[in-house]
Amino acid sequence: MTNVIENPYQTPAVEIQADGRPATRQTMASLDYDLVTLAELSGRLGISLAWLKREAWAGRIPGLRAGKVSLFNPSAVRRALAERAATSTLARGKESQ
Repeated sequence: MTNVIENPYQTPAVEIQADGRPATRQTMASLDYDLVTLAELSGRLGISLAWLKREAWAGRIPGLRAGKVSLFNPSAVRRALAERAATSTLARGKESQ
């Protein structure tokens, strides 16, 4: 038996097992809580690793940095890139001068 605790800050729900420990990654697979490296993100999105690195270091894609490790949620990155594309000058059909 697991209980689901909702976080008021809109992050994915955290599942708690009957013994009080957090659920493992396998039991949380149904949640949108997938964190991957830049290399894996590049493969999943079909975007150049070099471009993703530049965007990550510039802070233009959402990610989590813990020491030397950077992790990214592919769904969050897709949403951020889609929002950016929708608001870009070229997406609106206007050329910059």
